Amino acid sequence: SYSTFRCIISLEQKNTKESDPYWSEGFWKELEESVSQIQIPLFLHGGWFDIFLRAQLKAFRKLPENVREKSCFMIGPWCHNTKPG
Repeated sequence: SYSTFRCIISLEQKNTKESDPYWSEGFWKELEESVSQIQIPLFLHGGWFDIFLRAQLKAFRKLPENVREKSCFMIGPWCHNTKPG
């Protein structure tokens, strides 16, 4: 959805604005930290040419270890707007 897309863009932009309180405090800080609170396995997919791959990898690494071990992250030869399969 559009709101999810905006959220992902905002998290990616945050990487370039670490010192800006807009990104380093409040909602965006809580959103970034919420990944570590996920308790169910996930299926994630990203593309080697996806503009958000770096943020996806960062989020995957922040999952709790027991969740990450049971999750699947498929990365393939596509960009953001193409779907696997």
